[in-house]
Amino acid sequence: MRLTPRRSRAPAESHDKQGFFVKLNFPLNFVTAPIIADLFLLAILAIGRQEVHDGTIGANNIAPYDIMIFFLTLAYIAISVDASGLIRYLAFKVLERGGKVGHRLFFYLYAFFFGLGTFIGNDPIILSGTAFLAYMTRVSSNIVHPRAWIHSQFAIANIASAILVSSNPTNLVLAGAFQIKFIVYTANMIVPVVVTAIVLFPFLLYIIFADESLIPLSIKMHELSDEAKAKAPVNPNIPNARGTAEEEEEADNEQGKSLSLEEIMNPFLDKKGAAFGALIMAATLIAVLALNASSQNDDEHPVFWVTLPAAGIMFCWDVGFGWFHRHETREIAAKGRKEVEEARAEKKERKQEEESAKSSPEMIGLDRSEQY
Repeated sequence: MRLTPRRSRAPAESHDKQGFFVKLNFPLNFVTAPIIADLFLLAILAIGRQEVHDGTIGANNIAPYDIMIFFLTLAYIAISVDASGLIRYLAFKVLERGGKVGHRLFFYLYAFFFGLGTFIGNDPIILSGTAFLAYMTRVSSNIVHPRAWIHSQFAIANIASAILVSSNPTNLVLAGAFQIKFIVYTANMIVPVVVTAIVLFPFLLYIIFADESLIPLSIKMHELSDEAKAKAPVNPNIPNARGTAEEEEEADNEQGKSLSLEEIMNPFLDKKGAAFGALIMAATLIAVLALNASSQNDDEHPVFWVTLPAAGIMFCWDVGFGWFHRHETREIAAKGRKEVEEARAEKKERKQEEESAKSSPEMIGLDRSEQY
């Protein structure tokens, strides 16, 4: 909550009417709405102390705090891996492997998202993969709409996240409620999930999205210039790192398409961060499965005992690595911010010149002569 000092009344000669109170716009969003709803339920006695206890500490073998800490810490590790550029880089390698054959590329991306979603969950795939597919279809001259690629990614990422308990908080709730060992859960889920993925693929390719404008037989991609290939890729997580690229993309012109193509074909990759994050993620998943498999039913340890220290290590790496490279990062951000400011100033100046030219006597006389 922000506290503001009491405002003084404006002097008599001033026309600005100011009162003692300041208008406060209270946000109603995903953070405040659940809290308001819980307080409302408590106020009307729809829930009581027991429900609050069970919904926080847990009951019936379900520990909500354990699930939330586990999910948030593991999600942080996955998002750190994504921020290193690893997912986009691997997607770029799949794009290179698939070439310009539409059906083969669709299969490669389908298999890639399935394999990746199995281990790191659906959220990082959707966060990074959606942007990649949007750029890829945008720089293609014969893919009219990206829905076939993006909807297929959504489907396969969510299906793949059912294999491991760690890939989705829903899996953790089910495993905890029915006291299912993680390894037993995976052993029972892997066959139906793989079969579902195999059966779904031909339906998506040949029935649901059987349209040349969505998945063409041959994809025509715009070529990246040698100059753009030689440029060092820029970390998109740095503010204003791409300069005027976002504005050019919104304008949907040729330069914007070139910048989108550059982001796909020359992706940023923090090799050290990606390697360290992948190592932490692999070690965490192995430790969670091993700890759960070795523990007895009456002596189970909370899973966040593994993921919380791992996320702490990943956080220290992120902060330390960012602090060590802060001068380079600030220089890139300042350069991009300067480009944006110069572009906006130039655009504003050009607009003023056009308006002044329209309002000049010569233009007014010319307009009147055209009317006559």
